Amino acid sequence: MLRCPQCGSLLQTLDLPCPVCVAEVAPPPDDLKHTFSKTFQNRTAYQYRPDAFVTTLNRWLMEQRTLERLGVNIHLDRQALVRGVTLDCTSGSEPATAAFQFARIPLAKGIVFARNHQDLGQALNAWVEMHPQFRRLNNWVMSMNGRPVETWLLYAMPRVVADAESDAPWS
Repeated sequence: MLRCPQCGSLLQTLDLPCPVCVAEVAPPPDDLKHTFSKTFQNRTAYQYRPDAFVTTLNRWLMEQRTLERLGVNIHLDRQALVRGVTLDCTSGSEPATAAFQFARIPLAKGIVFARNHQDLGQALNAWVEMHPQFRRLNNWVMSMNGRPVETWLLYAMPRVVADAESDAPWS
C-alpha cells in the first residue's frame, strides 16, 4: 500500500498531489468564486416578444463584468415558446476576458404555420461565418409539432468587443 509521505493517508492512485493534503490547503483570497443563480421570466400579456426578452438577458449579462462560467436552463411552455431562463453563474474577483450573450436564429418563417425550414447545421455554420470573432458555446432548438422553428445560441465575445458594442444603442 502506498501512503502519502506528508499526511500518511492511503493513496488510491499514483497521482500527485495527495487529495487529503490538497483539501486542507485553503485557496488564496484572490481566487474566491461566487456561485449564484438568476431567473428571468418572459411575461408578456398579449404578445410573445422573444427579441425584447433576449435584449433584457443580454443587457444583464453585459453588466456582469466578472462572470467566468455560465450554465443555462431554458423554460418552455406547451407551444415551445420561451417563458423563462435560469442562469447558473460563477463569478470571480477579476474582470473576465469575455462576455456572454444570446442570439436567436430563426429556422422557419412564421410561428403558427411555419414554412421554409432551414437546416440547423447550415444556420449555425452561417452564424459562425458571419461572426468569426465570437465563440459559440451552446444552442437550444425550439420546435413546434416536431419541426425546428428557431434556435437560441449562447456565445462568448471578447470583452473589448463587448465594451465597444455596449456603447451602441440597443435595438
